Amino acid sequence: MRIKILVADDDPFIRKLIRAAVKEDHFLEIIDISSSGYDIAEKVQRVRPDVVVMASELSAENVAIAVADIMRAAAAPIIMLASPTYYGIRQTIAALHEGAIDFVQKPKCEQFSDEYDFQVELLQKIKAAAKVNYLSPWSGVPFYAALKMMSGMPKTNPYSELEVEQIVAIGAAAGGTQVLSQILSALPSSFAYPILIVQHMPPRFTAALAEHLDSISALRVKEACHGDIVLNGHVYVAPGGSLMKVVNRNGRLRIALQQQEQEELSGWPINELFASVSKLRELKSHYVVLTGNGKDGAQQLPEAKQAGAASIIAQDKMKCTVFEMPRAAIESGTVDYIMPLEKIADKLVEVTSRVIV
Repeated sequence: MRIKILVADDDPFIRKLIRAAVKEDHFLEIIDISSSGYDIAEKVQRVRPDVVVMASELSAENVAIAVADIMRAAAAPIIMLASPTYYGIRQTIAALHEGAIDFVQKPKCEQFSDEYDFQVELLQKIKAAAKVNYLSPWSGVPFYAALKMMSGMPKTNPYSELEVEQIVAIGAAAGGTQVLSQILSALPSSFAYPILIVQHMPPRFTAALAEHLDSISALRVKEACHGDIVLNGHVYVAPGGSLMKVVNRNGRLRIALQQQEQEELSGWPINELFASVSKLRELKSHYVVLTGNGKDGAQQLPEAKQAGAASIIAQDKMKCTVFEMPRAAIESGTVDYIMPLEKIADKLVEVTSRVIV
């Protein structure tokens, strides 16, 4: 059977590209095209598409609210068409937070190579979206985290100036925005160690992701910069288009960023982060593999284990949008804990508090 697609975009150029791409693929079929987001949830419920493809900017519509409405009404897999504007990027991150599973950047007008790459990537992600394991609307921020943010109190951590003794490295891809939101919003403001995150995303989008995570977490979250000192109780998100490593420079842990060429962006940034952490044998290191496609991160786990990893955690299948990355980690034979999403934050508190013998 063909994968049925509903498209919502008010840009005729983009609609034309999508129609042309789908026409050439016998496994796909567009069943409806809308030029606005008005009543999109009702339309999804009525026509029952297998996948929704929706622009991050739609006339007279808050797209994040529309995504939330779809998730509550019909829970269809949603792929965002991300406009590279300031507003479009932030709307895309907000939509991912509400339950959209992935996004594709819109091409620059009149650049044939961008148009072709856009079509190829979109078709690949539509087919992947039709096979997702789990869809859920965002369930909200835990009470104590919400209370901390509502109070207007500055984010301070009692351990930030102490020497770093443990470190947490997290890797995520498709579906990661919502999962990271749930984990970070569930960690207490007193969490005592630094967290480094690689989320598969292109440049510019990770800055918006860091801002978003900072807004819902009791911890301080920022997009990492080259040379940043790694502090306890702080969360560092790798910039899209860069490999992020953590290195010891004269007794201080620092972030080291290496720019990737465009053709290398589909490489192994989680592996690179994990490899750098495993070299810091003076630290108790913890590794977390979350939802995502591919095997990034899994290849490095045996070396991390051999280097003395204090714990390796993989998200279980139950609420994993795409289970490929956690499954690859589990199949490596190195995972200590296979955890449901809602228990990962508690497990991080537990393993970092435990005395490792």
